[in-house]
Amino acid sequence: MKYTEAVNAYISACKAGNKSYKTIESYTRTLRFFGDFLSSREMDSLESITPAVLLAWKEEQSAVLAVSSLRLYDTHLKGFFDFCVDIEFLNRSPYKKSLMDVKITDADRKEYKNVVTADQFRMVLTNLHPSDMHVAAYARNRAILALLMTSGVRCDSLCRITPADLDWENGTISLENAKGGKNGNVLFSDVAQKFVREYLNSGLRPASCSDDEPLFGFFDQKHGGAWTRYSRTNISNVVEAAFRGFTSAEGFRSHAMRHSFASLLKDGGMKDGDISVLLMHSDGTGSAVTNRYIKRNNASVFQKANQIFNKLALLA
Repeated sequence: MKYTEAVNAYISACKAGNKSYKTIESYTRTLRFFGDFLSSREMDSLESITPAVLLAWKEEQSAVLAVSSLRLYDTHLKGFFDFCVDIEFLNRSPYKKSLMDVKITDADRKEYKNVVTADQFRMVLTNLHPSDMHVAAYARNRAILALLMTSGVRCDSLCRITPADLDWENGTISLENAKGGKNGNVLFSDVAQKFVREYLNSGLRPASCSDDEPLFGFFDQKHGGAWTRYSRTNISNVVEAAFRGFTSAEGFRSHAMRHSFASLLKDGGMKDGDISVLLMHSDGTGSAVTNRYIKRNNASVFQKANQIFNKLALLA
């Protein structure tokens, strides 16, 4: 059964049980928030939600949510899964006990999270060889990987980036209508700038394209040879091919780059709040996490992240 179908059944049962409007609204918001988390991992079935998935959600949200909010979401999710067992959508709940009482171990992380290590970061940017593909395609693929790993940009947003969005001087990329309809900036690191410049100089993206057309694309012969932006599938194929043999998990996907971005920065000494700023995270209630850091000089946060990636790529 699909997660969304189970959610609809649960909300209908809550309404039939005379739950208050505010309570149902709160349940709906939590379940939609968790559903977005599942979608980002290309999961849609109820059966795919394991204890490891719940732990992954807890760790990701712990960096951006107050304990009180996390505890509320935890209670709502447990109630939802108890319902799914009661009406036999599931044989057993993935909840063994409250997530608030579970400490996440390194073994748990290995089970649910496949992230790039510092060594893999360096290797994947140097392991692609022009002899394996057309030299221009080689430059394009490295640019894609460098942007994903050092900006934390989501795949859908990367597909929409144009040269006009790149601020080479200030080291930022402007995003419009990112997930949740947010606008903001992500890091355009020295590492990414190096490989994007090589890609633009390769000639694969034609000089006739304007700066307002997609950064990554192809000539679509079905539509008169028009320059057409790369799709999410195109980007994922680049990632999977590059990391084949580097990671233990099958089908290493583009969203893992976003987790890797956060993991590499945390290992480099950055605070969770600063990483959340770089990720343009929200707390699930519509208020930006950056509100807590609005008085900070975000330029210094971007600068520190850039220094970490320079060191990892041996550019420092």
